[in-house]
Amino acid sequence: MRIRQGFLLKKLADEYTAIPYDENYENLGAMVSLNDTGAFLWHCLEEETSFEDLVSALAHEYAIDDALAEDAVNAFLEELREHHLLEETIDGKGNTQ
Repeated sequence: MRIRQGFLLKKLADEYTAIPYDENYENLGAMVSLNDTGAFLWHCLEEETSFEDLVSALAHEYAIDDALAEDAVNAFLEELREHHLLEETIDGKGNTQ
């Protein structure tokens, strides 16, 4: 999985904002604000990555246990899905990547 192309992450004041450009501006219709944790995960998702790698990276970066990191990653990915910001593929076993 990775961030859908056509979006930039910019820091404006004390928060990060995902800003659509090109044809994505009409599709999204609004900018999405992220906190520092969301921005960290966004940067991880700029390259193709797995759920497990996101959990591991978040747990390491913030020195939290895997269960808490997994909950945070799940919540973040769900928000990205709601705003159509995530590109996901299905592997040969039917798992989302």
